[in-house]
Amino acid sequence: MLVENSISMGGRRAKQCGRLWRTVKYEDVSEPGLCLGLTDYFLFYNGERPHQSLGYMTPDVVYRRAIGGGAKV
Repeated sequence: MLVENSISMGGRRAKQCGRLWRTVKYEDVSEPGLCLGLTDYFLFYNGERPHQSLGYMTPDVVYRRAIGGGAKV
């Protein structure tokens, strides 16, 4: 579903989605067990991997703190 939505997205969100998929492509995701691999990778990407564009915080931290216009949880 994310892939379908990313086609019609514009601006900043589309760039973020493109960055995510580029990172998935070049980091540790392989074809065997792709679904499980992607699930594990997204948990790592959002919860453990610091992002330069987020001030070296993880997306989960930015989301929880509602930094940068994110939704408040």
